[in-house]
This record gives sequence, C-alpha cells and structure tokens, in this order.
Amino acid sequence: MTDPLGSPRHNLYGDTLSKRLDSAAAQLTDGLHKLSAKARQAKVVVVGYPSVLPDDPTTCLGKMPVTTGDLRFLRSILGELDEEVAQAATAAGATYVDTRTPTKGHDSCSASPWIEGLVPASPAAPLHPDAVGERVMAETVLRALNC
Repeated sequence: MTDPLGSPRHNLYGDTLSKRLDSAAAQLTDGLHKLSAKARQAKVVVVGYPSVLPDDPTTCLGKMPVTTGDLRFLRSILGELDEEVAQAATAAGATYVDTRTPTKGHDSCSASPWIEGLVPASPAAPLHPDAVGERVMAETVLRALNC
C-alpha cells in the first residue's frame, strides 16, 4: 500500500527529470534561434503551461490516484519546465506568454476547474484546458500580441 502523503515517483526519479529539462531547454533555444533566422519578420511567441496542478496538493485527495507528495513533485517539475521554456524564449528573442498566472485557482482539482482532471468532464484531453481554459489562454496570448 502506498502512503497517500508519500512521494514514490519523486523517490524513483529524483533529479533525472530536471536534468532532462535542462537538455530540452538548450534544444528549444537552438530551435527558436533557427526559426528566427529563417523567418526574420515573424514575431515568435512561446506559450507557457497553464496551472495544471494546485498549490495545495491536498485538494486532489480522492480526485486523483496520485500521492500528495508526488503531486507536489510533479507541480515543481511543471514549474521548472515553465521556467526553462520562458528562459529559452527570452534567450532566443521570442515573446514568452505566461498562462499559469491567469489560470491559477482553476487547476484540475479546483472547485471551478478550467483544466480537466484525469477523467475529463468536457470534450478535452485529461490534464488539458477545457473551453474556458483555452479561451482564457487565447485572450492572454492576444494581449501579449497587442491584439
């Protein structure tokens, strides 16, 4: 039996996911530089991840078959991923759009989710934005583009 407050995935993966993110960020930066070189007139926009998991993982108890420790771990990895993507975009001269902030409080375990849970309640993929979440993210991107 797994302790619902434990961190079995964190114990298994340790810092290997963070190391993979570092490698992927370098590849993303390189790809964005190449894109900008090929399309010199283009405004390159990189969109960050929404708030998929809550600040407080205990709000997911009974909603997801994942321990609170692992939810905390996964949320930290998503945070690292978002930071790496933002840094890669900035390093390549692209515009980074934060969608985590405008979706905060509407994660997959919230009382008013814009991000679906593992079993979607609307026509969306698990752990992906529903129609409201997509609209909020699109509006955020449009504001970044001054539209």
